[in-house]
Amino acid sequence: SIISKISTRVLAVLTERWKDFKTFYLTASLLRWSVWWAFATAGVLQVGNYVQSLWKEIGAETDTSYVYNGVVEAVTTLVAALAAFSLSLLRVNWSLWGEVSIGLLSLVQSLTLVFASQTKVLWLAYLCHVIYRTTYTFLITIASTQIAYAVSHQSYAFIFGINTFLALLVQIVLTLVVSDKHALFALDARNQFVVYAGYCYFLSLLFLFAGVWKITRRGWCASLRLCTQETMVATPTSAGTGAPDAATVLALDRDKLLDGNGGINGDVKADSSDDEDIDEK
Repeated sequence: SIISKISTRVLAVLTERWKDFKTFYLTASLLRWSVWWAFATAGVLQVGNYVQSLWKEIGAETDTSYVYNGVVEAVTTLVAALAAFSLSLLRVNWSLWGEVSIGLLSLVQSLTLVFASQTKVLWLAYLCHVIYRTTYTFLITIASTQIAYAVSHQSYAFIFGINTFLALLVQIVLTLVVSDKHALFALDARNQFVVYAGYCYFLSLLFLFAGVWKITRRGWCASLRLCTQETMVATPTSAGTGAPDAATVLALDRDKLLDGNGGINGDVKADSSDDEDIDEK
């Protein structure tokens, strides 16, 4: 019957998505990208919601007659787009240097938020916002690319949707604790941005430690030699697209992996020195 066929199809889709969920989030490197995605996106959403309040407070304190909030937002979008486009010109082994990049740029974000929270010059606060959003766009583009490499195209919306949902949950917590007028602390705009700066600083320390630890285990000389070798991370979910199984392939050169028809070249070889751990179940 039609109902039976629909039920079977729905069950098959749900089963496949559940398999994707388990295999994806049991892949250490992709889990780290997703954790950063959720927490960083929550921070960006929170900053975006309250940056106008900060600019208003700075303008009121300094009796600034000019306000270019809309222009700044437009320029921020343009500069961030250019930063994302610049990734096509870079050839970096993000699977190896990704955590260090996240740590360093999160530190930059933290510094810009601290400076924005303390400055009395509106133009400097504008500049800090441009830098903050540009670094986020740069990193989220890398994260999206690494995740998209590793999952089947049927799972893109599912995985990205989960990450975005987690980001919204974190944002709700931040709102309830920091910024809402009935929140636990109910801080003003300047103090809110100090909290957001500390939030980014925590992410910076976490990912810098993870990145330095991984590179130290592998060897700094070897890691520097591999710095410009662009790689992708393979997971068991890649089996649906013809990619090698994660048990034997953990990091593959993208140019060698895909042939002109989107298939897998026969001469692909695993990078046996990759130190990513995958919990197979």
